[in-house]
Amino acid sequence: MLIFFGIKNFGIKNFEPTELGLPQVTSDPYRVEYRQKYFHLYWIPIFGLGKDWFIRKSDDKLYEPLGELKAYLQGIPVKGMGEWHHNVRAFFGLIAIGCLVVFMNLSQAVSPRNSYREVSQQAYKETTLVEENNSLLTQINDLKKDDYLEFRSTSKKPVEIRYAKVTEREGNQLTLAMLKDDLGELTNDQLVNVFFSNPEITSLSVNVSNLKKFTSQHITSKEGYQLTSIIRENKMVSSTYP
Repeated sequence: MLIFFGIKNFGIKNFEPTELGLPQVTSDPYRVEYRQKYFHLYWIPIFGLGKDWFIRKSDDKLYEPLGELKAYLQGIPVKGMGEWHHNVRAFFGLIAIGCLVVFMNLSQAVSPRNSYREVSQQAYKETTLVEENNSLLTQINDLKKDDYLEFRSTSKKPVEIRYAKVTEREGNQLTLAMLKDDLGELTNDQLVNVFFSNPEITSLSVNVSNLKKFTSQHITSKEGYQLTSIIRENKMVSSTYP
């Protein structure tokens, strides 16, 4: 891969010789130019190398002044001769690199803050879910006949709600009556009527420890159903659903 680099210059201001107190030679006319030299990489100015005087002759080529002419031109006051944009152009590469470095540093400084905020929010959410899950697990231990369990889908939109009723409990063995259909969110009174009149009920036998295991595994699951609340004595005693 070839790398093109070198030294070039661009004009800042042009003068007729007489403007600078120099004679004009009619047989070989020329102009005097004050120019900015710079180092370039792939023709992109990287940094300036100072300003200097040049002679442009009738062949339209630039020549460096020599001897007394050079000494005379270097003695001419040049303060204020260049504009700010000449310096920007000469140091364009360094300015661009500096801006890029600042931008990257700012991006790296902002990114950890956002990441920390996201991690903190996620950690808070997970901690809250765990606390709610622990409360729910405690309530599962106390399940008794005629208590209700509410399950909500974690992947379907809109959310489906299924209910189960504890019809029997012998030791740690529960018998649940499960509704097959999604009936939406029901009040306590509606729950009683639904289980009394709905023929679409499936009987399920489950151990308390297995129900607790299912609840813990599905607390942050994005698939299937999650036990979200336990309802008894006409009130909801525990819920993980916001």
